[in-house]
Amino acid sequence: MKTKLYEMIKLQDELNMTTNGLTWRTKKLNWRLALRMEIAELIDSTDWKHWKHTPSDVDNIKIEAIDSLHFVLSMLAEYDVLDIPYMTTSLTEIYNIELPTHFDGAYTRRIADGVIQASYNGSPEYLLTAVFTIAHSVGMSFDEVYKLYVGKGVLNKFRQLNGYKDGSYIKVWDGEEDNVVMQRYVNICTTASPDELYTLLEDRYKGVKGL
Repeated sequence: MKTKLYEMIKLQDELNMTTNGLTWRTKKLNWRLALRMEIAELIDSTDWKHWKHTPSDVDNIKIEAIDSLHFVLSMLAEYDVLDIPYMTTSLTEIYNIELPTHFDGAYTRRIADGVIQASYNGSPEYLLTAVFTIAHSVGMSFDEVYKLYVGKGVLNKFRQLNGYKDGSYIKVWDGEEDNVVMQRYVNICTTASPDELYTLLEDRYKGVKGL
């Protein structure tokens, strides 16, 4: 767990350099605001409306949790000194609890509300454990979080290198959002390396663009 946590922080640093340049740490990017917005999107994927029934989209909640994790890891990557023992102990405690067998939207929303509150002045280490608690609430093991995080990081890098910033990137691939395509590849190609996953996305995108 400790090794994979270090690796995720390293991968986030590399993604931030791709997205915001080698000096991204000096740009004072508002990761806390970005986290709040992602958590709001996560809540919106649950059945929260009392005036209208809309089924919770658990697969998208997982994606939003991973997106939220990117911003927390970005906060951690800005620091030279991290409380790794606290984080690994907290994550171990979370995953000592059996994964739920059914989704409880109200419970997940309560945790998500707490993340929004803590995002204003909570430590990055605490926010990390809170986002992992959300992931646990939707039945994600630590390894599933890790694999989906790596997959989403590859997709984010692919987006950046294919026109995401200038608006030329095509996000819907033959009727499916690229997140869904990436998630399927991660679930099917369980042993694929980040480079292999990138190639899979690249080959599929060529078809989307008619190349």
